[in-house]
Amino acid sequence: MSFFLGTNVEPAVRRAHEEELLRTYHAELLAAGVAAAAYPWEQCWADYRMQLWWPLFQVLTMAQGWAKQQKQRVGMWAEQPSAADAKMREMYAKYHPRLVAALTDHKWNELLVEGDAACGVCSCCSFCA
Repeated sequence: MSFFLGTNVEPAVRRAHEEELLRTYHAELLAAGVAAAAYPWEQCWADYRMQLWWPLFQVLTMAQGWAKQQKQRVGMWAEQPSAADAKMREMYAKYHPRLVAALTDHKWNELLVEGDAACGVCSCCSFCA
């Protein structure tokens, strides 16, 4: 849900509806048998916010390839990009500002230090556990 809302939904729309959507999602998890004590609303909200980092990690891992394409003026940066490349460039032109808005709205700089102090700064990141 974080990926979809953070990158595909215009910031004003996301801001107006994300908590309601997430509360509905959480309620459906509980209705499907997830114990409220095992996964309280506060944890669901924290997980949603932390997962906003994954689209950023994805972009960062692809950036090296994009830099090479840009330097060579191919793919999305070709003078005459294919329809698929033009569509991809248009998608990422919208994706990035939406993701930046979501990370900013959720105080991205505080997300990494909100984890369990006993586990360290990256306690919520599976690659650091």
